[in-house]
Amino acid sequence: MIENKPYRVLLYYKFHPIEAPEKFTNEHREFCQKYNLVGRILIGKEGINGTCAGLPADIETYKQFVHSSPGFEDMWFKEHAVEKLPLQKLKVQLRPEIVALGKDVDMGKTGKYLSPPEFHQMAEKSLVDDDIIVLDARNEIEARVGKFKNAIVPKVRFFRELKDEVKKEGYNKIKKKKVLMYCTGGIRCEKASALLKEEGFNEVYQLKGGIYNYLKHYPNGLFEGTCFVFDDRMQITVDGNQAENGDKAPEHKIISHCEFCAKKSNRIINDERVSIRYLRICCEECDKKLDISRIRYGNERKDELLKEISVQ
Repeated sequence: MIENKPYRVLLYYKFHPIEAPEKFTNEHREFCQKYNLVGRILIGKEGINGTCAGLPADIETYKQFVHSSPGFEDMWFKEHAVEKLPLQKLKVQLRPEIVALGKDVDMGKTGKYLSPPEFHQMAEKSLVDDDIIVLDARNEIEARVGKFKNAIVPKVRFFRELKDEVKKEGYNKIKKKKVLMYCTGGIRCEKASALLKEEGFNEVYQLKGGIYNYLKHYPNGLFEGTCFVFDDRMQITVDGNQAENGDKAPEHKIISHCEFCAKKSNRIINDERVSIRYLRICCEECDKKLDISRIRYGNERKDELLKEISVQ
């Protein structure tokens, strides 16, 4: 049962060939605009990957629209009720990949799905059984604010770096073990599990529906901290179908610390002192003191400061 809140947010994906992706993208964009939906939806020849939000009635209409598209009749929408829209704009984009690994993998050879109860049971065993490994398929910054207990976290800032990361010698020792993979909503595990199998990992499993789905079943289970999401909420804590913003996380749920003062914090910001996107965990006090995210300046002043940095 979805709680009675004013808006709904959907997280969804499906790998299914789209013959005319440009036409599909344009039609999709027009439909979303008509029903005042906001979000980020990526479409490519291999399928669709999206997060979108809107009023409940409009979200239901959108779900019907997607289900009416050939090949997407069984699209699984992971849905939460929210107090305010977690995204402010609509972006429907045509992409070469709907999740960017930067390498072709055989999507017919992905890891075996585990339901949340199955994953939970095996992850519990991993705490005492060295032959079972839990592996995070996300970026390192996401794992710092929330991850499964005892999970191995690849040292990657972007998902596309995983293809080189798993070639490192340290991963050879787990190739013959049972590897349980997880990510936010499931899509990265689709490609990551296929990648691992190509790299010679014997037994690969993936959490169906990702952390999003697991937390609906086990809000106080083996996942520690908060779940990073790619919208304005940045992070969520989940209780049943309720998804609260990460800044409302209770103290005991926070497992990360400010990079500058070591104070307990799960606040993620972009370090705008540098010209590339660089996420950091930083408390509000250090952010203001060190002027890291430029939250007190307008865009004009921000651009001026970035120019100064690029000269140095």
